[in-house]
Amino acid sequence: MAELDIRVNLDPLTNLLNSIEGTLAHSDDLTALLAARMQRAVMLNFRAGGRPAWAGLKARRGRPLLDTGRLRDSITAESDSKQAVVGSSLSYAPYHQFGTAPHAITARRAKALAFKVGNRTIYRKSVNHPGIPARPFLQLTDEDVAEMVQLAGDYLAGQ
Repeated sequence: MAELDIRVNLDPLTNLLNSIEGTLAHSDDLTALLAARMQRAVMLNFRAGGRPAWAGLKARRGRPLLDTGRLRDSITAESDSKQAVVGSSLSYAPYHQFGTAPHAITARRAKALAFKVGNRTIYRKSVNHPGIPARPFLQLTDEDVAEMVQLAGDYLAGQ
């Protein structure tokens, strides 16, 4: 019976994989670059009013998520040899990122809620909040991801 052997020299591939493995074992510089690029993308989201555009404000004029700049200014980038992370430590950040469903707000520390309507003060035990639309500020576009892939490729090629 005939025998057929296919032999492929995998040394170049093995060398490449070993090289990448060695580079990635000390990848603090790469993850720092990626974290900075992600933070830049998030800042572009704020500057553009969302990519795609965020839902507008119903109750008043202004630009969503930009009135005080506190949320934008809270965005931090961190990295180590295994990961790049961009986020906010503000307690209300997830509500804006993911939105909320309609819900009731009930007085907890007092007998009633108090709020002004025109020049009158209104008191209620509870009110129905319509919810907050999601305004994903921690979002990368396809172009952002492509730039990060290119950045990683350039970094690995330069090692």
